Amino acid sequence: MIWAGNYGKLPDPDEIDTKTDNRYLSLIATNVVIEIARRYLS
Repeated sequence: MIWAGNYGKLPDPDEIDTKTDNRYLSLIATNVVIEIARRYLS
């Protein structure tokens, strides 16, 4: 599993404004996602 909290500081859940387009998945580097997907598929 990939968790954004491993790659940057996440705010307290009560502080997150879900009415915005801001998402924390952008903290995860693309190369990390690709590497994990390759391992999963092999």
